[in-house]
Amino acid sequence: MASQRQARTGGAAAGLKTTTIKTGSPAARSKGGKAAAAKAQAKAARDARARTEAAGGEPAAARASRWQRMLQQKVPEDLPAPGRWLQWTTWLLSVAGLGVSIYLTIVELAPAALICSSTGIVNCANVLHSAEGHIVGIPVAYFGLAFYVYLVLLNSPWAWQRKELFIQRLRLASIIVGICFVLYLVYAELIEIGNICIWCTSVHVVTFALFVLIVFDAAFRRPPIAAATQSR
Repeated sequence: MASQRQARTGGAAAGLKTTTIKTGSPAARSKGGKAAAAKAQAKAARDARARTEAAGGEPAAARASRWQRMLQQKVPEDLPAPGRWLQWTTWLLSVAGLGVSIYLTIVELAPAALICSSTGIVNCANVLHSAEGHIVGIPVAYFGLAFYVYLVLLNSPWAWQRKELFIQRLRLASIIVGICFVLYLVYAELIEIGNICIWCTSVHVVTFALFVLIVFDAAFRRPPIAAATQSR
């Protein structure tokens, strides 16, 4: 009798154990699946970082930090301040260039406002209305207007007195781009069109004068790149 009870008890225990194992198996499998997924995600993240580093890239946070440092970088304290004559001369030249650019923009909108010779080598209408006087269908005068609005701000005495190094670099890079564009326009007038626009030429002269002054300042007062190197 006792042996029968033990047999029944053992059978019940075995059944309970079997039930427990069967019930716990899905949970174990679920935990194992989650662990495998986490490992796969971690591996994918490591692979992505490795590919970024191999390509010479950097995380967005690092790029943002680099740009922030560049914008906050100051010129050295011992860098001589630009002369007042330079500040005001470049600003007044920029205002003069803006004035002519506004007039040429008005001429584009109302051709009857043009005051210029229409015979001989000086022929403003031929230059302004030529194919070379447009870039992707936009009159060059519009680009000149935008450029000189920008230069009036960048060459103002207030901007010259700022200590941020990127402003010096931006001023120098902008006038280099501007003089390169002027050289192209002079080539287009003399070689491609065969006429000269006296108003355009006045803008070219102003741009060249600004180029000489700004490059002179960058070269002799202290180059912006050299100043940045010494400030580190």
